[in-house]
Amino acid sequence: MNKAADPAWTLVSIESPYSHWNPLNVKRNVDFAVQCNKHAAHELNCATWAPHLCNTQGVMFGLRVFLGDGLSAVLSVTRLWAKTSSGAVSVGRERTLEVTNKARVKNCDAVVVYTNLGVTSGMQSAVDAATVAGKPVIYRELPPEMMKHVFGQGVASTAVPCATWLVSAAGTATLLQAVYRIARTVVK
Repeated sequence: MNKAADPAWTLVSIESPYSHWNPLNVKRNVDFAVQCNKHAAHELNCATWAPHLCNTQGVMFGLRVFLGDGLSAVLSVTRLWAKTSSGAVSVGRERTLEVTNKARVKNCDAVVVYTNLGVTSGMQSAVDAATVAGKPVIYRELPPEMMKHVFGQGVASTAVPCATWLVSAAGTATLLQAVYRIARTVVK
């Protein structure tokens, strides 16, 4: 599909995998979704929407983490994050699917599904909602030149984040050692 395919389109929903038990795969999926979003915006010449990237993440203490429905509920019920409702921690995957499928049907002109990493149940939910509403569903693959920038799909896209994590960990360890030394001298 090229830019001239359907000039009436103004907003498309981008579908890509997100949730995974392995944090490295979540990083890969986030990188992939960002690339898919850029690709669709450029190729289709319209606004893109990828709510699965934000609604299922939480940020606390400066850390960003994927919070599925189960973890979000556990944090709330066990009060591990005191005075925090699960809705404040994360909207959650199921609620995101429910709300965004309604918005897709009402506001989006098409659903664009990127299949390089497979089609998940959440992606299929969006396809089903679009099909029932009579909205076009477009299956695409991210081109290899864009895939190489996704974590785990190219040497640089894997080595650079890993090197950054190692440097960050070394810096944190050095800082903790310094704090420990200071604390020891203060306590004496």
